Amino acid sequence: MPAAQTHYIPPKTTAPRSPLPVQHANTHIKYLETGKLPEVKFQELEKEGQKVIIGRLKIPTPGGHAFILRRYDTGAISLTTMFRAAFPAATDEDEKAETSWVKANYDVGTNKDTYRVRLAGTWVGVSVALALADAYGLERIVPLLSEAHPEEGKQYRRSGKPATPKQTPTVPAATLPTPAPSFGSPNPPKRRREASPAPIVDVKPSRSPAPTTSPAVRRSPRKPSPAVITATPVKPLAKTPIKVSKPPSRQHEPLTPAASDEAVGDDDAPIDVPGPDMHEDVAEQKELIERLKQEQQERERDAINEDGIAAKKREREEDGEEQQYKFDFKEPENQERAIVTNRRVAGFYERMPPERKSAAWGAFAFAAGLGAMTFLPNLLGF
Repeated sequence: MPAAQTHYIPPKTTAPRSPLPVQHANTHIKYLETGKLPEVKFQELEKEGQKVIIGRLKIPTPGGHAFILRRYDTGAISLTTMFRAAFPAATDEDEKAETSWVKANYDVGTNKDTYRVRLAGTWVGVSVALALADAYGLERIVPLLSEAHPEEGKQYRRSGKPATPKQTPTVPAATLPTPAPSFGSPNPPKRRREASPAPIVDVKPSRSPAPTTSPAVRRSPRKPSPAVITATPVKPLAKTPIKVSKPPSRQHEPLTPAASDEAVGDDDAPIDVPGPDMHEDVAEQKELIERLKQEQQERERDAINEDGIAAKKREREEDGEEQQYKFDFKEPENQERAIVTNRRVAGFYERMPPERKSAAWGAFAFAAGLGAMTFLPNLLGF
């Protein structure tokens, strides 16, 4: 990718330059990423018996897209397509003012030679285009065209149809006399509808004999009598090719900017080059859509995996919390609390043999009698 540089060329005159329509600037250009700049594509244009290699760059615009063109027979770059890609919503007056200033201050006469193919638009050298690119905001775009060159010997896609535009005006003039004598063919009614203003004016004098043949008019609702005047629409039909040969108006250019300069050349030369290949654009759009779908599917899969991992982690945390804080509550017991004593003292009497038990009771009775004999006399003495 060429680096963005400044290529300044001083103007020849001191004439003031009209301000550029920056309010109509293409805001999509500055958002183009450095690694995703458009690719230069080549096509072969055949015109006036000569073949010219055309390079084009597809630039996104708010209303669609535009093309910046370069012709490789002279190496010139189209100033018209540069201006329309940079300012897609600018008026014709803005474009004419800028073109006039460039022609007055820079050398743009290299494409006026007689041996070169004349193409539509204003063309400037590569150095002039690079100098103007900074003001147009195309400092990253125009160097791509200046450094791109077609491969020698390679066959590029052809897009020129030089014979059709010149023959379109002559074909209707040659076929006009033939349908005049054939009144029964289905074509004359259609042509009468196309040239409806002319027959309406000429039918009025033919209505004078109409009262004598009024029953015939009622029986035939098609009114075949005006068919005799089909020879008169020949003149208006000759004017119809003029509409076809008119260049496209500037009002439609915001939808497909620079479409009229798909083939390039002088300001007054007619344009014969069709627009970019529809199939190629459709293929590019399909490829872009498929890539976006794949990226969307990958993001969805990643999101699903992350959600699954988070859900499992949350389940483990919840299970741990339940196990950690799980209490086994029981009702309080109303039974008396058992007092634990020494096993030796508590079970001593039960473990005594019967003879010892009787001896113990005898000793206890002897001690009680002895005590009574000792203390009773004392009690009686008081």
